[in-house]
Amino acid sequence: VVGLGFESETFGIDGMKDHAFQIENILTSRKLSRHIEDKFANYASSKEKDDKDIAILVGGAGFTGIEFLGELTERIPELCNKYGVEQSRVHITCVEAAP
Repeated sequence: VVGLGFESETFGIDGMKDHAFQIENILTSRKLSRHIEDKFANYASSKEKDDKDIAILVGGAGFTGIEFLGELTERIPELCNKYGVEQSRVHITCVEAAP
């Protein structure tokens, strides 16, 4: 789960504050990148595959959220190739709280 924005905001989405990564600077971006790659590596090496381990939820459809989603569309195929994961197993969801 990822919460995005120049000023991190949860948009009232249940669980976002407790379970989301906040992208605030280059260090938090790198931490998130490593986390995503670790999830793919762990998924690839596990005997019991749980697709929830490679599901990504992005909170917010503002500029940062949409930009991050665009980056994911490039990075996910690379990770799938690197770790031998079927791309159809990966699910990306964007949750927006705007009316």
